[in-house]
Amino acid sequence: MDFKLGHYRKHGGARPGAGRKSKIAELGIIGLLDERLTIEKRRKIIDNLYQLAIGDNPKAAVGAASFLFAYAYGKPTEHIQHEILDPKKIADETSTELREKFPDLTDAQLDAIIYGTFGDVAEHGQIG
Repeated sequence: MDFKLGHYRKHGGARPGAGRKSKIAELGIIGLLDERLTIEKRRKIIDNLYQLAIGDNPKAAVGAASFLFAYAYGKPTEHIQHEILDPKKIADETSTELREKFPDLTDAQLDAIIYGTFGDVAEHGQIG
């Protein structure tokens, strides 16, 4: 094929029918459910879930209510709390641990170990 300005072969990207079908689609489960579950049967199932949700069995009630609410209103947003590490706090904790293990180290030697400033401290004759 000759190259023409503005003409190129299309590679990659989403294409209709591309990719592996889901297991549900492969097995035709959705089609089977659609055949078996008429609107009346679906309403009966939802009514049964509702009865469980307002029933006396707490475990069944929570499960049924959670299921119904998840489909009716969507799952709630999950809140994730991130912890931001404070380098100074980590250095202080590390310094304390090192001081306990090696009581003869000077502050300059501890700083060199914690902050990686071996060259600076060694030049001034404070290590070794």
